[in-house]
Amino acid sequence: MSKMSCNFSAISPSGEESLYDYYQKPIVLDLSTMWCGYCQVAGLEAQEMQDLYAEHDLVYLTVLIEDFEGNPPDLADIENWKTTLGIDSAPVWASSRDIISDDPAAGWSITGWPTFYFIDRNMKVQGLLRGYSQQMIIDGIEIIIKEDTGSAQ
Repeated sequence: MSKMSCNFSAISPSGEESLYDYYQKPIVLDLSTMWCGYCQVAGLEAQEMQDLYAEHDLVYLTVLIEDFEGNPPDLADIENWKTTLGIDSAPVWASSRDIISDDPAAGWSITGWPTFYFIDRNMKVQGLLRGYSQQMIIDGIEIIIKEDTGSAQ
């Protein structure tokens, strides 16, 4: 896979932020909707995954694309998501379908919820997961932190 990730900006509790604000950190990019049951299950583990890999500066970034009614989420939705799912320091942003595109230079390909991208410290996409699997998320994280663990070949 190993292509440069498409930068985008979204709303966060701190204001507008950009994906490239996390340059030099491994990123799990979780593209989810509030109405999706599997997205909610993944959200329950967001903080745990970020804490588990804190020594590697992992950022588990959830970007909400739709609220419960299918509309773009707002700051209240972000706070609701964080509170309901026990997310303390893992970032949660609000965006819209505007970041979706089949053209990798223009956006992110999403054909199902949730969709995860695993991005290394150089902002290169190293993996993709459509749907939810805790083990596959862990496997994706292990790939993007491998330079830290000395297991890169």
